[in-house]
Amino acid sequence: MVRDSKPIPEIVSYAEESLAHIQSAIAAGPGSQLIWGKDLIDAILERAKLNNESKAAGHNTLGIPTGMSILDNYLNGFNAGTYILAGGPGAGKTSLALQWACKAAESGPVVYVTFENSPFNLIQKAICRIGHISSSDVDRGRADIEKLKEGIAGFSSISGTLAFLEGNRNTNTTYIQGKALEAMNHFKANKCLVIVDYMQEMAHAEGYNTLREKVSALAQGLRDMSRRLNSPVLAVSSLSRGAMGGHYGKPSLDSLKESGDIEYAADVVMLLGSRDDSGNYDKINRALSLNIAKNRYGEAGKSIDLQFKPVYGEFAEEARE
Repeated sequence: MVRDSKPIPEIVSYAEESLAHIQSAIAAGPGSQLIWGKDLIDAILERAKLNNESKAAGHNTLGIPTGMSILDNYLNGFNAGTYILAGGPGAGKTSLALQWACKAAESGPVVYVTFENSPFNLIQKAICRIGHISSSDVDRGRADIEKLKEGIAGFSSISGTLAFLEGNRNTNTTYIQGKALEAMNHFKANKCLVIVDYMQEMAHAEGYNTLREKVSALAQGLRDMSRRLNSPVLAVSSLSRGAMGGHYGKPSLDSLKESGDIEYAADVVMLLGSRDDSGNYDKINRALSLNIAKNRYGEAGKSIDLQFKPVYGEFAEEARE
């Protein structure tokens, strides 16, 4: 057995490279090589044994942690695949994606592709969340400098593994994949979390007539990129107010379809919405829900109660009795 003669890191690399090769062949589409069942057996068995060892060693999740224990339990962290985080305008999608990015950067490289906010703005938001101060106060000259320094100290520990890429009309999946590979090679890592914020802006570069067609094509492109990188890709998707039945309504997979056939290309779809049916939105502490509407890695239909403090851009799970 290869396990008796080689160290675990080398075995992990062997298993991951074997599966990545197979996934790349599948993603290539027509003209790719046939994948025989016997070619999968050794890699799958080896990875299963290593996963058991990792679990026995006390790792709560085998994927990249989100920092949210309930969510990690449902998803097993971020694994190789395509994840969609969707919600209406102002729901806090970017804040949540950024919080996950900061947590993921504790364990490996993260590439955050931003089409709406500048990297400077996102880094400031991340620092302010960690320091528990308002980013708006920094902009208005009212910042608590000591708390800001605390935030900078906390952010510094992940600043070397969290990279930002400012997207434009020429930014496509091939370019992003190259940057992700660059990050992986730099850290000698076998995976990298890629975040695209957000899909509808990036989709304008796709060569189709309607936005729906563009978004659908992009969703498939992100899925293919995830397979080639053997890494998780998280894409933020906007939903129209009309599709949700109001400004802060509760989204569903039906409302996601208004933005294109995203769900068919996604492994996991998470919908962020309000728990307040009245439409009243607390500016200090918002009661939100994260509905796992689709989940190829576990049970779908699970809903997680969240508290969002927009002043700090901070999310926290509500403990369940």
